[in-house]
Amino acid sequence: MNSSYPQTKSKKRYALLIILAIFSLLLVSCNERPLEIENIEKDIVSVNPSKAKVIILSGQSNADGCTPIQYLPEDFKATYKDGPENIWIRMENQYTGNKINDFIKVRLGLGINELCFGPEIGLAQVLSEAYPGEEIYIIKSTYSGGGLVDGVFNPNKGSSYTSLKNWITQSLQILKDEGKEYQIVAFCWMQGESDACTRSEAKKYLSVEKAFVNKLRNEFLEDSIDGGFLFVDATINKTSFWKDNVIVNNAKYKHSLLSRRNLIIDTNAVPLLTKDQTNEGDDIAHYNAASELKLGQLFGQAIASSVKNL
Repeated sequence: MNSSYPQTKSKKRYALLIILAIFSLLLVSCNERPLEIENIEKDIVSVNPSKAKVIILSGQSNADGCTPIQYLPEDFKATYKDGPENIWIRMENQYTGNKINDFIKVRLGLGINELCFGPEIGLAQVLSEAYPGEEIYIIKSTYSGGGLVDGVFNPNKGSSYTSLKNWITQSLQILKDEGKEYQIVAFCWMQGESDACTRSEAKKYLSVEKAFVNKLRNEFLEDSIDGGFLFVDATINKTSFWKDNVIVNNAKYKHSLLSRRNLIIDTNAVPLLTKDQTNEGDDIAHYNAASELKLGQLFGQAIASSVKNL
């Protein structure tokens, strides 16, 4: 009996050390907190209304739109059956292969399939009211589930970055061939969920997003408003499903402070809700109808508040 006592004591000490180690790791993982964002003056850019406004819309599945049309209010169903007269869209989903090669009026059914819609609906609503009678073209290129840090959107090695760049170039060429004068005024970005699934990727998000935006701005500098387009970023949903959402959202906030032309919309302050938080199903990853609509409206409001006609 006595001879086993030292071993028992040692085991207890070892177990205590393990518990302390786990507790320390939990403390480290909890250190990341939402940032208190300082207010900085953003650029108010003046543009020529005689030139068509071009808006780029990109990101992963919430940018594409996984929300069934059936949950939209009836007035939106009626308005966007054919779409407003002055706003067109050319879209592709690189993951599914769905695409529309010509510019068409913004309408329902341009989400992940013909039964769903994306942020283009709310975006078109706000822009049609802010710039009545003007020609506005949305270039939409998404990749459902596409990551940025080590994924398809990586600006140095991602296949989706190349496809996005090519889709923008092709779309602009269509406008040129039609004799349109245009200017890219904004790039709307709803992405980051995939990167929030892995701690190592989440911690690199800021540096890669910076490279992503700088490279795209330089690629299309001559096609954009003077000084480069606005970059309108959206935070990702604050849910345990995206376990490192705080790290990714903090990176997005920090990126918004790097340039007066980097804007950010706080989707969690609204808040935008996923389908499982309402009566629209058990989907914990994608926004419900009201929130998907609101996402587009928030993009549009950010643009309208920063882009004024001469």
